[in-house]
Amino acid sequence: MEENKHIPKYIRDKPWYVDNGNDDADYLGHHRREPGEGAQDFSVAQQGSVISDRFVAGGAPRAGRGRGRCTNCGANHDRRDCLLRPRKQARGGGGERAFQVRDENALSFEAKRDRWYGFEGPVAPVVAAAAEEPPAAAEDAAEAVERYKLGLDARAARAAAGAAAIRPRHDRARYLDDVRSEETRYDPKSRVYRGDDAGAAGAAAAEPDRSGADGSTVDHVISANPTRLELGRQAPEHAAGARQPVGQAQSAAARASLLQRYGSSARSRR
Repeated sequence: MEENKHIPKYIRDKPWYVDNGNDDADYLGHHRREPGEGAQDFSVAQQGSVISDRFVAGGAPRAGRGRGRCTNCGANHDRRDCLLRPRKQARGGGGERAFQVRDENALSFEAKRDRWYGFEGPVAPVVAAAAEEPPAAAEDAAEAVERYKLGLDARAARAAAGAAAIRPRHDRARYLDDVRSEETRYDPKSRVYRGDDAGAAGAAAAEPDRSGADGSTVDHVISANPTRLELGRQAPEHAAGARQPVGQAQSAAARASLLQRYGSSARSRR
C-alpha cells in the first residue's frame, strides 16, 4: 500500500522507514519538524529551515525626466505651469532607485504559492506582541459610555443635531393596535382613527356643516352633479325676489319720453 505524502500527519512526522536519500531535495521540508524540537505552535507563522529569499533587480533603472519636461512632476509642460504641490527635492535624472523582486525562477509550483514562504522568524514575536498590546490612547469603555450619555462626546453632539428628524421608539402608529383585533377602528380613506367615545369613524363635530340656511341638507356628490349644487345655492336668492335697483328714482319726464318713443306695446310684451 502506497503512503499518501500529503496527509498532514505524514508531513509533520516523517516515518523513520522512509528513506529519501537526500534531505535537501525534500520539497516538503519546510512543513516538517526540526530535529530536537518539541510541539510547534502553528498559531504564529514561523520560517522554515529550507526557505531562503533571494532578490534580484526587477528591471532596468527607472528613466528620469525627458528634455523639456516639468522638474516637479515630469509631465510635458513647464514648471511654472505645474498645478501639483511643489516637491521638496526636484525630480532627478533617474537610475538611483531600481526596484528589487524575489527570484522565483528556481522555485516549483508549490513553493511559489506557499503561504509561509519568506516569513522572517525573528519578526514573529514582535508582531504578535504589538497585536496583543492595547493602543496607548484607548480610554476606559465605561467612561466613554458615560461621556456619550451626558452629551460631552463629539458623536453625541452630532447625534443631538439630527435627533428631531428621527422618530422615537415609543412613537407607534395607532392603527397598529388593530392588527390582531377583530374590530377595525382605522379608516384608511379618511385617515381617521375612531376612538372609544366616538360612534363612527370621523365624529360629527369634526365634519364640516353642509346644511343650508333653513337647516335642510341635500344628499349629492359635487363631482358627479355640480349643477345641482349651483342651483341649490341660487334657490334662496330667487325665493326672496328680484333685487331692487339702488339709486335715484326715475323722473317723470324720462318715463314720459320713453312711453312716447316706444309706446305701451313694450309693456304688453313684457
